[in-house]
Amino acid sequence: MAETGDVSNIVLDQPNIPDDDAGTGPTASPEADIPPSVPIPVSPPGIADIERLRVQAVLDADSVDNSLYHIKWIKHNGNSCPIVTQNENGPCPLIAIMNVLLLKCLITLAGDIEYTTTTELMKYLGDYLLKRVPESFNTEEEQENYQQNVSDAFSVIARLQTGIDVNIGFKSPDSFELTPEIVLFDLLGVSIYHGWVIDPQNEPLYSVAGGLFYNRAVELAIQAIDASSSSDEENLPKGLVVSQFLEESSNQLTYQGLFDLNADLIDGQIVVFFRNNHFSTVIKHDSLLYQLVTDQGFLKTESVVWETLSSIDGNSSFVNSFFQVSSVCHSVSSPESEETTGTAEEDDHALALRLEAEETVSDEAFARQLQLEEDRLASQRQTPPARQRTEQQSEGSRSTTSSKCAIQ
Repeated sequence: MAETGDVSNIVLDQPNIPDDDAGTGPTASPEADIPPSVPIPVSPPGIADIERLRVQAVLDADSVDNSLYHIKWIKHNGNSCPIVTQNENGPCPLIAIMNVLLLKCLITLAGDIEYTTTTELMKYLGDYLLKRVPESFNTEEEQENYQQNVSDAFSVIARLQTGIDVNIGFKSPDSFELTPEIVLFDLLGVSIYHGWVIDPQNEPLYSVAGGLFYNRAVELAIQAIDASSSSDEENLPKGLVVSQFLEESSNQLTYQGLFDLNADLIDGQIVVFFRNNHFSTVIKHDSLLYQLVTDQGFLKTESVVWETLSSIDGNSSFVNSFFQVSSVCHSVSSPESEETTGTAEEDDHALALRLEAEETVSDEAFARQLQLEEDRLASQRQTPPARQRTEQQSEGSRSTTSSKCAIQ
Protein backbone atom coordinates (compact mmCIF):
# COMPACT_ATOMS: atom_id res chain seq x y z
CA MET A 1 0.00 0.00 0.00
CA ALA A 2 1.54 3.28 -1.06
CA GLU A 3 1.88 5.98 1.55
CA THR A 4 -0.14 9.13 0.88
CA GLY A 5 1.27 12.65 0.76
CA ASP A 6 3.30 14.42 3.39
CA VAL A 7 1.59 16.29 6.17
CA SER A 8 2.95 19.20 8.18
CA ASN A 9 4.15 18.30 11.63
CA ILE A 10 1.55 18.50 14.34
CA VAL A 11 2.29 19.31 17.96
CA LEU A 12 -0.56 18.11 20.11
CA ASP A 13 -1.01 19.20 23.69
CA GLN A 14 -2.01 16.66 26.29
CA PRO A 15 -5.77 16.19 25.86
CA ASN A 16 -7.90 16.98 28.87
CA ILE A 17 -9.85 13.90 29.87
CA PRO A 18 -13.06 15.04 31.63
CA ASP A 19 -14.04 13.29 34.82
CA ASP A 20 -16.83 10.81 34.10
CA ASP A 21 -18.55 11.67 37.38
CA ALA A 22 -18.28 15.39 36.79
CA GLY A 23 -20.38 15.24 33.64
CA THR A 24 -18.22 17.77 31.86
CA GLY A 25 -17.97 15.88 28.58
CA PRO A 26 -19.36 17.09 25.26
CA THR A 27 -23.10 17.59 25.03
CA ALA A 28 -25.03 14.71 23.51
CA SER A 29 -26.72 15.21 20.18
CA PRO A 30 -30.12 13.79 19.24
CA GLU A 31 -28.46 11.36 16.85
CA ALA A 32 -25.87 9.83 19.21
CA ASP A 33 -24.58 9.77 22.74
CA ILE A 34 -21.15 11.32 23.24
CA PRO A 35 -18.93 9.52 25.77
CA PRO A 36 -17.65 11.98 28.37
CA SER A 37 -14.21 10.36 28.59
CA VAL A 38 -13.35 10.51 24.87
CA PRO A 39 -12.71 14.01 23.48
CA ILE A 40 -14.03 14.58 19.99
CA PRO A 41 -11.43 15.91 17.52
CA VAL A 42 -12.08 19.29 15.92
CA SER A 43 -12.17 19.27 12.14
CA PRO A 44 -10.23 21.79 10.03
CA PRO A 45 -11.97 24.96 8.79
CA GLY A 46 -14.11 24.47 5.71
CA ILE A 47 -15.06 20.87 6.49
CA ALA A 48 -17.94 21.56 8.85
CA ASP A 49 -19.83 18.47 7.74
CA ILE A 50 -17.07 16.30 9.23
CA GLU A 51 -18.10 17.47 12.70
CA ARG A 52 -21.53 15.97 12.26
CA LEU A 53 -20.30 12.48 11.52
CA ARG A 54 -21.20 9.62 13.80
CA VAL A 55 -18.00 9.95 15.81
CA GLN A 56 -19.85 10.19 19.11
CA ALA A 57 -21.67 6.91 18.61
CA VAL A 58 -18.62 4.84 17.70
CA LEU A 59 -16.34 6.12 20.46
CA ASP A 60 -18.46 4.48 23.14
CA ALA A 61 -17.02 5.11 26.61
CA ASP A 62 -18.23 1.72 27.86
CA SER A 63 -16.11 -0.06 25.25
CA VAL A 64 -12.93 1.88 25.98
CA ASP A 65 -10.53 0.39 28.50
CA ASN A 66 -8.55 3.48 29.45
CA SER A 67 -5.26 1.67 29.91
CA LEU A 68 -2.03 3.40 30.87
CA TYR A 69 0.94 3.29 28.50
CA HIS A 70 4.45 4.31 29.50
CA ILE A 71 6.51 6.43 27.11
CA LYS A 72 10.09 5.44 26.27
CA TRP A 73 12.39 8.05 24.76
CA ILE A 74 14.84 6.76 22.17
CA LYS A 75 17.23 8.23 19.64
CA HIS A 76 15.98 8.24 16.06
CA ASN A 77 17.61 10.07 13.15
CA GLY A 78 19.66 12.05 15.64
CA ASN A 79 16.65 13.28 17.61
CA SER A 80 15.06 12.27 20.88
CA CYS A 81 11.85 10.51 19.94
CA PRO A 82 9.03 9.06 22.11
CA ILE A 83 7.54 5.63 21.55
CA VAL A 84 4.54 4.07 23.27
CA THR A 85 5.18 0.85 25.19
CA GLN A 86 2.74 -1.80 26.38
CA ASN A 87 2.69 -4.00 29.46
CA GLU A 88 1.05 -6.97 27.76
CA ASN A 89 1.58 -8.67 24.43
CA GLY A 90 -1.53 -8.69 22.33
CA PRO A 91 -3.26 -7.37 19.24
CA CYS A 92 -2.70 -3.65 19.74
CA PRO A 93 -2.66 -1.80 16.41
CA LEU A 94 -3.28 1.44 18.32
CA ILE A 95 0.30 1.40 19.62
CA ALA A 96 1.77 0.26 16.29
CA ILE A 97 0.11 3.08 14.34
CA MET A 98 1.00 5.71 16.93
CA ASN A 99 4.66 4.64 16.95
CA VAL A 100 4.85 4.93 13.17
CA LEU A 101 3.54 8.50 13.33
CA LEU A 102 5.79 9.37 16.30
CA LEU A 103 8.92 8.00 14.62
CA LYS A 104 8.06 9.97 11.47
CA CYS A 105 7.56 13.11 13.62
CA LEU A 106 4.05 13.55 12.24
CA ILE A 107 2.76 13.58 15.81
CA THR A 108 4.91 14.94 18.64
CA LEU A 109 4.57 14.74 22.40
CA ALA A 110 5.73 17.07 25.14
CA GLY A 111 9.37 16.48 26.06
CA ASP A 112 8.64 15.61 29.68
CA ILE A 113 5.75 13.20 29.13
CA GLU A 114 6.20 9.81 30.83
CA TYR A 115 2.91 8.09 30.11
CA THR A 116 -0.32 8.36 28.16
CA THR A 117 -3.73 6.67 28.08
CA THR A 118 -5.97 4.94 25.57
CA THR A 119 -8.30 7.91 25.18
CA GLU A 120 -5.38 10.29 24.72
CA LEU A 121 -3.95 8.09 21.94
CA MET A 122 -7.36 8.00 20.27
CA LYS A 123 -7.52 11.79 20.54
CA TYR A 124 -4.11 12.10 18.85
CA LEU A 125 -5.17 9.84 15.98
CA GLY A 126 -8.52 11.58 15.59
CA ASP A 127 -6.92 15.02 15.45
CA TYR A 128 -4.31 13.82 12.99
CA LEU A 129 -6.92 12.13 10.80
CA LEU A 130 -8.96 15.32 10.52
CA LYS A 131 -5.83 17.36 9.82
CA ARG A 132 -5.40 15.25 6.68
CA VAL A 133 -8.87 16.03 5.31
CA PRO A 134 -8.48 17.73 1.90
CA GLU A 135 -9.44 21.39 1.75
CA SER A 136 -11.56 20.80 -1.33
CA PHE A 137 -13.07 18.01 -3.40
CA ASN A 138 -13.66 17.71 -7.15
CA THR A 139 -17.25 16.59 -6.80
CA GLU A 140 -19.93 16.41 -4.15
CA GLU A 141 -19.97 12.63 -4.48
CA GLU A 142 -16.24 12.49 -3.80
CA GLN A 143 -16.71 14.56 -0.66
CA GLU A 144 -19.58 12.35 0.55
CA ASN A 145 -17.48 9.20 -0.01
CA TYR A 146 -14.58 10.71 1.88
CA GLN A 147 -16.80 11.72 4.78
CA GLN A 148 -18.22 8.21 4.96
CA ASN A 149 -14.70 6.79 5.01
CA VAL A 150 -13.76 9.13 7.86
CA SER A 151 -16.89 8.11 9.76
CA ASP A 152 -15.98 4.43 9.31
CA ALA A 153 -12.41 5.23 10.31
CA PHE A 154 -13.48 6.61 13.67
CA SER A 155 -15.45 3.43 14.24
CA VAL A 156 -12.22 1.49 13.67
CA ILE A 157 -10.21 3.80 15.95
CA ALA A 158 -12.54 2.88 18.81
CA ARG A 159 -11.51 -0.78 18.36
CA LEU A 160 -7.78 -0.28 17.92
CA GLN A 161 -6.97 -0.86 21.59
CA THR A 162 -8.13 -4.49 21.51
CA GLY A 163 -7.53 -5.51 17.94
CA ILE A 164 -9.05 -5.33 14.49
CA ASP A 165 -9.72 -7.89 11.80
CA VAL A 166 -7.69 -7.74 8.62
CA ASN A 167 -7.89 -10.25 5.79
CA ILE A 168 -4.49 -10.79 4.19
CA GLY A 169 -3.81 -12.02 0.68
CA PHE A 170 -1.06 -14.57 0.04
CA LYS A 171 0.10 -12.94 -3.21
CA SER A 172 2.18 -10.07 -1.83
CA PRO A 173 3.13 -8.40 1.50
CA ASP A 174 0.82 -5.45 0.84
CA SER A 175 -2.17 -7.56 -0.20
CA PHE A 176 -5.14 -6.97 2.11
CA GLU A 177 -8.87 -7.10 1.47
CA LEU A 178 -10.21 -3.56 1.25
CA THR A 179 -12.16 -3.08 4.48
CA PRO A 180 -12.82 -0.07 6.75
CA GLU A 181 -9.79 -1.17 8.78
CA ILE A 182 -7.50 -0.91 5.77
CA VAL A 183 -9.12 2.37 4.72
CA LEU A 184 -8.13 3.81 8.12
CA PHE A 185 -4.47 3.04 7.42
CA ASP A 186 -4.77 4.72 4.04
CA LEU A 187 -6.46 7.81 5.50
CA LEU A 188 -3.66 8.11 8.08
CA GLY A 189 -0.98 7.64 5.44
CA VAL A 190 0.38 4.59 7.30
CA SER A 191 1.36 1.53 5.28
CA ILE A 192 0.54 -1.95 6.56
CA TYR A 193 2.34 -5.12 5.47
CA HIS A 194 2.49 -8.82 6.31
CA GLY A 195 4.95 -11.63 5.59
CA TRP A 196 2.66 -14.57 4.80
CA VAL A 197 3.40 -14.87 1.07
CA ILE A 198 3.43 -17.94 -1.17
CA ASP A 199 6.46 -18.53 -3.39
CA PRO A 200 5.36 -18.17 -7.05
CA GLN A 201 7.86 -20.89 -7.99
CA ASN A 202 5.82 -23.33 -5.93
CA GLU A 203 3.42 -23.81 -8.83
CA PRO A 204 1.10 -26.45 -7.27
CA LEU A 205 0.48 -24.27 -4.22
CA TYR A 206 0.59 -20.87 -5.91
CA SER A 207 -1.92 -21.88 -8.58
CA VAL A 208 -4.39 -22.89 -5.87
CA ALA A 209 -3.83 -20.36 -3.08
CA GLY A 210 -1.78 -17.55 -4.61
CA GLY A 211 -4.85 -15.47 -5.34
CA LEU A 212 -6.72 -16.29 -2.14
CA PHE A 213 -7.34 -14.23 0.94
CA TYR A 214 -6.98 -15.81 4.36
CA ASN A 215 -10.71 -16.13 5.14
CA ARG A 216 -11.43 -17.99 1.91
CA ALA A 217 -8.42 -20.25 2.46
CA VAL A 218 -9.75 -21.21 5.89
CA GLU A 219 -13.14 -22.03 4.37
CA LEU A 220 -11.54 -24.37 1.83
CA ALA A 221 -9.42 -26.01 4.52
CA ILE A 222 -12.45 -26.62 6.74
CA GLN A 223 -14.38 -28.12 3.84
CA ALA A 224 -11.51 -30.48 3.11
CA ILE A 225 -11.22 -31.57 6.74
CA ASP A 226 -14.95 -32.02 7.20
CA ALA A 227 -15.63 -34.67 4.58
CA SER A 228 -19.33 -34.75 5.40
CA SER A 229 -19.81 -31.18 4.19
CA SER A 230 -17.43 -31.42 1.27
CA SER A 231 -19.39 -32.64 -1.74
CA ASP A 232 -17.58 -30.35 -4.16
CA GLU A 233 -15.07 -32.60 -5.91
CA GLU A 234 -13.31 -29.60 -7.46
CA ASN A 235 -12.69 -27.75 -4.18
CA LEU A 236 -11.77 -30.83 -2.15
CA PRO A 237 -8.22 -31.22 -3.54
CA LYS A 238 -7.75 -27.45 -3.35
CA GLY A 239 -8.81 -27.52 0.28
CA LEU A 240 -6.28 -30.25 1.08
CA VAL A 241 -3.46 -28.23 -0.50
CA VAL A 242 -4.51 -25.06 1.33
CA SER A 243 -4.91 -26.92 4.63
CA GLN A 244 -1.37 -28.26 4.39
CA PHE A 245 0.00 -24.79 3.62
CA LEU A 246 -1.81 -23.20 6.58
CA GLU A 247 -0.50 -25.90 8.90
CA GLU A 248 3.11 -25.74 7.68
CA SER A 249 3.19 -21.92 7.87
CA SER A 250 1.19 -21.51 11.07
CA ASN A 251 3.63 -18.82 12.27
CA GLN A 252 2.22 -16.66 9.42
CA LEU A 253 5.65 -15.81 8.05
CA THR A 254 7.49 -17.26 5.06
CA TYR A 255 10.93 -16.63 3.61
CA GLN A 256 9.23 -15.48 0.42
CA GLY A 257 7.31 -12.99 2.54
CA LEU A 258 10.48 -11.68 4.18
CA PHE A 259 12.20 -11.40 0.79
CA ASP A 260 9.28 -9.53 -0.79
CA LEU A 261 8.84 -7.28 2.24
CA ASN A 262 12.50 -6.26 2.14
CA ALA A 263 12.25 -5.65 -1.59
CA ASP A 264 9.08 -3.55 -1.30
CA LEU A 265 10.32 -1.22 1.46
CA ILE A 266 12.81 1.55 0.84
CA ASP A 267 15.59 2.28 3.29
CA GLY A 268 14.30 4.28 6.26
CA GLN A 269 10.64 3.44 5.60
CA ILE A 270 8.54 2.74 8.71
CA VAL A 271 5.39 0.63 8.47
CA VAL A 272 2.95 -1.42 10.52
CA PHE A 273 3.61 -5.16 10.33
CA PHE A 274 0.86 -7.74 10.90
CA ARG A 275 1.60 -11.28 12.03
CA ASN A 276 -0.23 -13.78 14.26
CA ASN A 277 -2.96 -11.27 15.12
CA HIS A 278 -0.29 -8.88 16.40
CA PHE A 279 0.57 -5.46 15.00
CA SER A 280 4.11 -4.13 15.35
CA THR A 281 6.21 -1.30 13.95
CA VAL A 282 8.89 -2.23 11.41
CA ILE A 283 11.68 -0.21 9.82
CA LYS A 284 14.12 -0.96 7.02
CA HIS A 285 17.63 0.20 7.89
CA ASP A 286 20.72 -0.48 5.77
CA SER A 287 18.79 -3.10 3.79
CA LEU A 288 17.78 -5.01 6.93
CA LEU A 289 14.40 -5.25 8.67
CA TYR A 290 13.85 -4.47 12.35
CA GLN A 291 10.82 -4.58 14.65
CA LEU A 292 10.36 -1.93 17.32
CA VAL A 293 10.54 -3.41 20.84
CA THR A 294 7.57 -2.01 22.76
CA ASP A 295 7.49 -4.28 25.80
CA GLN A 296 7.28 -2.13 28.92
CA GLY A 297 9.85 -4.34 30.64
CA PHE A 298 12.50 -2.75 28.41
CA LEU A 299 11.38 0.77 29.35
CA LYS A 300 14.70 1.64 31.01
CA THR A 301 16.91 -0.61 28.87
CA GLU A 302 18.54 1.78 26.40
CA SER A 303 20.40 -1.03 24.66
CA VAL A 304 17.12 -2.67 23.56
CA VAL A 305 15.15 -0.62 21.02
CA TRP A 306 14.80 -2.75 17.89
CA GLU A 307 14.77 -6.48 17.15
CA THR A 308 16.04 -8.04 13.93
CA LEU A 309 13.44 -9.49 11.57
CA SER A 310 15.39 -11.87 9.36
CA SER A 311 14.16 -15.35 10.25
CA ILE A 312 10.84 -17.17 10.27
CA ASP A 313 11.74 -19.38 13.25
CA GLY A 314 12.10 -16.64 15.87
CA ASN A 315 15.90 -16.34 15.86
CA SER A 316 16.64 -12.67 16.33
CA SER A 317 18.85 -10.19 18.14
CA PHE A 318 18.18 -6.98 20.01
CA VAL A 319 19.84 -3.76 18.85
CA ASN A 320 19.99 -0.23 20.26
CA SER A 321 18.87 3.07 18.72
CA PHE A 322 21.91 3.04 16.44
CA PHE A 323 21.18 -0.54 15.31
CA GLN A 324 24.19 -1.88 17.15
CA VAL A 325 23.80 -5.38 18.58
CA SER A 326 22.77 -5.29 22.24
CA SER A 327 24.50 -7.22 25.00
CA VAL A 328 21.04 -8.40 26.11
CA CYS A 329 20.47 -11.94 24.90
CA HIS A 330 17.16 -12.53 23.13
CA SER A 331 16.55 -16.05 24.44
CA VAL A 332 15.42 -16.53 28.05
CA SER A 333 15.78 -20.31 27.98
CA SER A 334 18.68 -21.84 29.88
CA PRO A 335 21.25 -23.90 27.90
CA GLU A 336 20.10 -27.00 29.77
CA SER A 337 16.48 -26.56 28.68
CA GLU A 338 15.48 -28.95 25.94
CA GLU A 339 11.97 -27.61 25.49
CA THR A 340 10.71 -24.12 24.75
CA THR A 341 7.25 -22.96 25.63
CA GLY A 342 5.27 -20.02 24.35
CA THR A 343 5.83 -17.78 21.37
CA ALA A 344 8.79 -15.54 20.67
CA GLU A 345 6.71 -12.56 21.83
CA GLU A 346 5.96 -14.33 25.13
CA ASP A 347 9.67 -15.08 25.53
CA ASP A 348 10.47 -11.41 24.92
CA HIS A 349 7.92 -10.41 27.54
CA ALA A 350 9.40 -12.86 30.06
CA LEU A 351 12.87 -11.51 29.40
CA ALA A 352 11.64 -7.95 29.77
CA LEU A 353 10.05 -8.74 33.14
CA ARG A 354 13.26 -10.38 34.34
CA LEU A 355 15.40 -7.42 33.27
CA GLU A 356 12.97 -5.00 34.90
CA ALA A 357 13.18 -6.97 38.16
CA GLU A 358 16.97 -7.10 37.98
CA GLU A 359 17.16 -3.34 37.38
CA THR A 360 14.92 -2.74 40.40
CA VAL A 361 17.11 -4.92 42.62
CA SER A 362 20.26 -3.28 41.31
CA ASP A 363 18.88 0.18 41.98
CA GLU A 364 17.93 -0.78 45.53
CA ALA A 365 21.36 -2.32 46.17
CA PHE A 366 23.10 0.75 44.82
CA ALA A 367 20.97 3.02 47.00
CA ARG A 368 21.76 0.96 50.08
CA GLN A 369 25.44 1.01 49.26
CA LEU A 370 25.38 4.80 48.94
CA GLN A 371 23.58 5.13 52.28
CA LEU A 372 26.13 2.87 53.96
CA GLU A 373 28.96 4.91 52.52
CA GLU A 374 27.38 8.12 53.82
CA ASP A 375 27.00 6.53 57.25
CA ARG A 376 30.63 5.46 57.17
CA LEU A 377 31.85 8.97 56.30
CA ALA A 378 29.68 10.47 59.01
CA SER A 379 31.13 7.98 61.50
CA GLN A 380 34.65 8.96 60.46
CA ARG A 381 33.96 12.61 61.14
CA GLN A 382 32.67 11.79 64.63
CA THR A 383 35.30 9.17 65.55
CA PRO A 384 38.73 10.03 67.16
CA PRO A 385 41.74 9.32 64.89
CA ALA A 386 42.96 6.38 67.03
CA ARG A 387 39.70 4.48 66.43
CA GLN A 388 39.10 5.56 62.84
CA ARG A 389 40.81 2.63 61.10
CA THR A 390 38.93 0.08 63.22
CA GLU A 391 35.61 1.74 62.47
CA GLN A 392 36.42 1.83 58.75
CA GLN A 393 37.12 -1.89 58.70
CA SER A 394 33.93 -2.63 60.62
CA GLU A 395 31.75 -0.45 58.43
CA GLY A 396 33.43 -1.80 55.30
CA SER A 397 32.59 -5.35 56.31
CA ARG A 398 28.96 -4.50 56.97
CA SER A 399 28.76 -2.63 53.66
CA THR A 400 30.03 -5.62 51.68
CA THR A 401 27.69 -8.00 53.46
CA SER A 402 24.62 -5.80 53.07
CA SER A 403 25.30 -5.18 49.41
CA LYS A 404 25.66 -8.88 48.73
CA CYS A 405 22.43 -9.70 50.52
CA ALA A 406 20.57 -7.01 48.58
CA ILE A 407 21.76 -8.38 45.25
CA GLN A 408 20.69 -11.87 46.13
